Amino acid sequence: MKREKPFGCGNFSVVGPVKGKPGQFGHAALFCKSYRCDRCRKPKLKKVRKRISEVAEEHKLTRMVTLTLDPKRIPKRYRKRTDRYIRDCWCKMRVLLTREFGESLLFVGVLEFQKNGNAHLHLLVGRYIAQKWLSLAWQSIGRVSM
Repeated sequence: MKREKPFGCGNFSVVGPVKGKPGQFGHAALFCKSYRCDRCRKPKLKKVRKRISEVAEEHKLTRMVTLTLDPKRIPKRYRKRTDRYIRDCWCKMRVLLTREFGESLLFVGVLEFQKNGNAHLHLLVGRYIAQKWLSLAWQSIGRVSM
């Protein structure tokens, strides 16, 4: 008895009419397009990096900001999911930035994880933000109990 291969990224394809070309048929492989997939990760990251570059250039996002978390201040319920905590903190930070500058801040953000598993946030922003003010504001958000 022949065993069927389990579904794997790119193992199957679809066949059908080609859009915009009457009478022609084509085929395409079914890819999962997941960051976890060894086959799909590199092309997906390449597209994402290109798009970030396009958006940054279009909106003149020329300044880099990195926001990290103090592991001692992360509430217990967020210790295993620091990405959720930093996103909540970033939402509060955006409110402070809007109050400070009188308008919403344009940004592009990338969430990454440190070797210790804690999330940190890289941002490209379009305006100057004094480092001292930014540090104090970010620390004040970390002190807020959730």
